[in-house]
Amino acid sequence: MEKIAAVTFWIDEPSRIIVFNGFSFVAHAVPFDHFFVNPGRVSDSAVREQLQVKLSGYERIYCSVTTTSHLESIRPIIDGRWFFGGPAFSMTKHPQVSNCHPGTMESLLGLPPSTTFTDYWTGHPALPRKPVYFACSIGTGCYWNKCTFCDYKDSGRLFTKRDDVARILSQLKHPESTAFVHLCVASCTQLLLEQVLTAGLKGKFNLVCFCRADAALLKFVKHYSGSMAGLFLSLGVESLSSAAMAILDKGFDFEAVFEMTREALMKGAHVEWNIMDNLPFLSNEMAGEYELNVSRGAMLAWRYKRLSIFNNGQIFWPNASIAGKFGPFTELPDGRAISVIRFDSPAYDANLRAGQAIIHSGIILNGVNLNATLEQ
Repeated sequence: MEKIAAVTFWIDEPSRIIVFNGFSFVAHAVPFDHFFVNPGRVSDSAVREQLQVKLSGYERIYCSVTTTSHLESIRPIIDGRWFFGGPAFSMTKHPQVSNCHPGTMESLLGLPPSTTFTDYWTGHPALPRKPVYFACSIGTGCYWNKCTFCDYKDSGRLFTKRDDVARILSQLKHPESTAFVHLCVASCTQLLLEQVLTAGLKGKFNLVCFCRADAALLKFVKHYSGSMAGLFLSLGVESLSSAAMAILDKGFDFEAVFEMTREALMKGAHVEWNIMDNLPFLSNEMAGEYELNVSRGAMLAWRYKRLSIFNNGQIFWPNASIAGKFGPFTELPDGRAISVIRFDSPAYDANLRAGQAIIHSGIILNGVNLNATLEQ
């Protein structure tokens, strides 16, 4: 029988590990030998060579990639036996490796879409005994698909969801050793959120769900009569200024964000505002909106203790043409571009002011350090 390896990346954090799960929907159907690779450790040449020796007897090696930076750690040992899939290649215009596949792992392996979920990491000897943050992808894409900075629309990735979400979630195991379960869909619809809530997992797992604060979803959350305990709603806000959100074509404003946040917190959910910083068009008036809105958020955070902010860092524009609308930029090898905000520009001062408002708000802040990439 052909020997097949599956390579899953993972990283270590102080209180948990993150397993970049890519094979849970195919592990039941393919006789994989699973290998778990920590990019930080395998960057060491001796560790990398040990991995190369372990993989030497395999005819095929499948690797799931969530973050393309992980590839650098194993690039020296990649050969024609390696096949790549995963979220990192779903929108990539310029793949960084050969044999990469833009679809699901099922399609890469020639299998039909699956609703069978396998926890293939719990108890594996290569992983430390810590709570695990992993993905259970119940869908992909975004039904809005219009944000100025987003390239879903360029890559043709429409919103899709898996069948029988309740059955998939019912197969989740080991709540005692699970930190978070990320549901992965880029923008959850009202119907999908309703299916998640009726799956009967309230309080058993912490389910991370990307959402938009649009009118339909806000109405659903507002009128939902049950508990939302166990949901971690990650709202794609991008900015705490309604004027800035309009430039980014978010399709809703901060008032909708605030109302949806308050309603979800009242019903027991955790809420995270996902933002980007260093906006090249930010004005002092917009920075003033940050100061007002972050103070309103601080009151919710103090009352409910379940509100946080996650900073994704600077915006990566999908192409140079869009970046050029907002001033100077640097084009990247993959076709995307980043804005350059000069020290003597009004946007520089506005971004610093907005960042300081968030830092001093008392709201828990995770992710990239605010204003870390402003020109020095």
